[in-house]
Amino acid sequence: LDPVTLEIGLFLDSKLYEHFQREFIDDPEQHLVDFSLALINNVHVLYQQSSMTPNLDIVIVRFELWKKQPTGLDTLAHRNGQAQTLLNLFCRHQATLNPGTDLTDPEHWDHGILLTGALGSRHSPYWKRQHSSPN
Repeated sequence: LDPVTLEIGLFLDSKLYEHFQREFIDDPEQHLVDFSLALINNVHVLYQQSSMTPNLDIVIVRFELWKKQPTGLDTLAHRNGQAQTLLNLFCRHQATLNPGTDLTDPEHWDHGILLTGALGSRHSPYWKRQHSSPN
């Protein structure tokens, strides 16, 4: 069987970019691009395993790194860990950018993916559990 192609729009938000700015003084943008492409590549490789039928090819047709959040996607939209709120806003935002349902349009994507640093903020319960210092 021929592999199925999944075309994605990959979006990296400003909170994730800010995290990479703190962690990588030298060229945080390149580190973030490398990280995100490696992540998608690892998922792609996973779906190339011989036990997967049919195989899945993942192709990035749109890539955006936001140094400033787009209007309507306020970084506080997650309401301190409420991922569903941020997800709903992102879904609406990426749908306005996607060239419709025309599968023949080379800029159309099947799924939008948001990599965010918002849900790993020090205000979220997860961050406090995972990153608190032992006293």
